[in-house]
Amino acid sequence: MKRMIRKCSINECGVDSCSAAQRPMAGTGWMWRFCAGLVAIVCLTVLVVAVCIKPDPAGLGTHKQLGQPTCGFYERTGFPCPTCGMTTAFACMVRGKILNSFSVQPAGAMAALLCLIMVPAGGYVALGGRRLDNIFQLAGIHGISLFYLAGAIVLLSWGWLCLLTYLKV
Repeated sequence: MKRMIRKCSINECGVDSCSAAQRPMAGTGWMWRFCAGLVAIVCLTVLVVAVCIKPDPAGLGTHKQLGQPTCGFYERTGFPCPTCGMTTAFACMVRGKILNSFSVQPAGAMAALLCLIMVPAGGYVALGGRRLDNIFQLAGIHGISLFYLAGAIVLLSWGWLCLLTYLKV
């Protein structure tokens, strides 16, 4: 079976007329490779820092080991902010305590898993020169959908933490 490839053109505004699904998985330019390498390095740095700190058994306060102050939102309201527990979740995840990580801060656990995935994925794009965004586009997943999904996960996670805090009172 012969695959039909539509010729793509660039209009007067400089916009490519082909969707990603119509293009073969092409190599990337230096900017994509640089950004992918930067993402991999940043994610690796975050994971190394998480290895170097000890998770707080209470689930909150691990960030104090990095010289950060106590959460002002938590001090004033008695309820966690949307990011309370993220550092602890990362520290638990890199130690293989997956259930502890999710129980402390579900959004933080998912972010830690994303960092674990982005290190090799970013390295693959940076060193191999192959883009991975086409995979999402071929599957029909759009960037804005991922943005809304991430926001929903953070809000649901925050609601869960507030409920747990309320039930402890």
